[in-house]
Amino acid sequence: MILVKFLGLYIIFSFIAPSCVYAIQEHLGIEGLIAHELAHILLLFAMCDFAYRVLRAHLFDKKEKRCFLSGAVLFALWNIWAFVAHLLHPANIINIKFKWLIPLITSDHILLVPSIICFYFASNALVKNRLDNDPRLMYDRDKD
Repeated sequence: MILVKFLGLYIIFSFIAPSCVYAIQEHLGIEGLIAHELAHILLLFAMCDFAYRVLRAHLFDKKEKRCFLSGAVLFALWNIWAFVAHLLHPANIINIKFKWLIPLITSDHILLVPSIICFYFASNALVKNRLDNDPRLMYDRDKD
């Protein structure tokens, strides 16, 4: 039954989804690009602040701290990459000499996916550590 629902949703969304999806977001007007670039700058500062707080905090084990820190650093690097990629996007590049950069600048997922995986492993280790230390936090499925 779940498979039928999934296939139904897939068919519905395939009719309304765009035929082409790019990793780098395009903006029609300059206002959207400026707001988006400012969001990248704010997110970069947020990730740097998060990495600093993880380093200073004594709340995490070594594995949790390493994974959170790796995720934050990779996410901050992705923000820099995406910021530059928006500026160097083919719609913004006038000079044809830089066309070789297009595959490089549109491959920002090389940093984004590992950062998400690091955050997942850090969160997973954090939850497991808390459950091991306090069994009262364990979810009891028999009560539902």
